[in-house]
Amino acid sequence: MARKGFLGVFITICISITLSLSAQSNATYQKTGPASIFEALQSISEREGIITIHQSSEIRNRVGHVLTRNNQILGKEGNMYTVQGFRIQAYTGNTQESKSEAYSRAARIQNAFPEYNCYITFGAPFWRLQVGDFLTQQEAEEVKDLLKNALPGIAKEVYVVREKVRIRNYNPTTEMPNN
Repeated sequence: MARKGFLGVFITICISITLSLSAQSNATYQKTGPASIFEALQSISEREGIITIHQSSEIRNRVGHVLTRNNQILGKEGNMYTVQGFRIQAYTGNTQESKSEAYSRAARIQNAFPEYNCYITFGAPFWRLQVGDFLTQQEAEEVKDLLKNALPGIAKEVYVVREKVRIRNYNPTTEMPNN
């Protein structure tokens, strides 16, 4: 009987040690993390196959960057270019007061953030207020957070949308972020 108890305790201790070591190795990997998706895929793990990736350095350098085709020039007027990007949707309404509410919010946003353009549009039956012209979603998300902190009364209605945006002096080769 004592032998069964000892065996149970021994097995429990072995399992605990194994789980602890496994958690430590996962934590170490998560802290440092792979430098790229290629390193993550090619990392060797127990009980898993070996993955070898063959690709040109051009592909390796482009992974993680904004694709040029997404930022193709859709239009040009003077030094303003229209490209696919992102804006912050700050208001949507379809009541009788929606037009005045959109203009009121635009004025508050312009006072707080004069560097960003406000765009009020009407597409039946909705009035919409959008803010800014951003090439990347990350840029838009950062400004969205600033907007929510500066104007907490509208924070619940603020989100990022994909939209055609106007960028001054746009050059798709220099606008790609470097990682």
